Amino acid sequence: MPIRKLSNRAGTPTISLDKGDLALDGIMDDDGTIPDCQMMHLQRMGEGVYVVRAIPNGQEDPKPLRETEMVQGLAAMKLHQEQETSKRLETGAQF
Repeated sequence: MPIRKLSNRAGTPTISLDKGDLALDGIMDDDGTIPDCQMMHLQRMGEGVYVVRAIPNGQEDPKPLRETEMVQGLAAMKLHQEQETSKRLETGAQF
């Protein structure tokens, strides 16, 4: 996971995204340039945590975070942990 420096560009804090990652997501043109019309959505999730997502052409907003694969996976892990804890409490197992 690369560490990137927060830069000041004309008074606006910016950070660079990796071209290779953007290419994997189909965001770059065939010649390696970013389309002028590509919109990105930035959302602050908490202290020091930000989510940047591409908005597909023709859409005004990205799908809700709760519908993303990553968030659904985290929610499933949390539910599984809670179920395991509940089972241990019911059976009197030691932690």
